[in-house]
Amino acid sequence: MLPRTDCTGSCETERVAYNTLVTGGATANGYTVDDLAADSRLQNPNDTTYFAADKIHLNDSGYGVVASDAAAVITPKLAANNNFDPRAYKL
Repeated sequence: MLPRTDCTGSCETERVAYNTLVTGGATANGYTVDDLAADSRLQNPNDTTYFAADKIHLNDSGYGVVASDAAAVITPKLAANNNFDPRAYKL
């Protein structure tokens, strides 16, 4: 879960705990996690480079970060399991 400007104090503590629980549980069970909340570009909801004016949702650049992070996690898994060549597909 990404940071939000309306989530401070105990809400922020719970957000961090939730992310830790999800990533830890997934990793412990052999799943790969794309932890978007750990990406430094998505840490500040006031940064309109990546966040929309509502400071909650991502803008096009923010979703570009998501796509790039997801590709970095998914592509090696696909390549290892299926001899997948991502260059053969246009995204």
